[in-house]
Amino acid sequence: MVAAAAEARQDRADQAAAPFVEADAAAPLRLRLDPFARDPVAALTDRTTVQSAAVLDQADRAGLR
Repeated sequence: MVAAAAEARQDRADQAAAPFVEADAAAPLRLRLDPFARDPVAALTDRTTVQSAAVLDQADRAGLR
């Protein structure tokens, strides 16, 4: 999550979204409940292009949209 947050801060939304998509596949409940993951996922919903469907799905399931 730290690497993904760093990518997001550098305006590399698509690179930042990839680890969140992988984490969601491995441990979806943990990702949805982790406050350090919820904030970046919410921020990435409008900024990502390649992973947009996956990020929007994560945000919906986490109640962020």
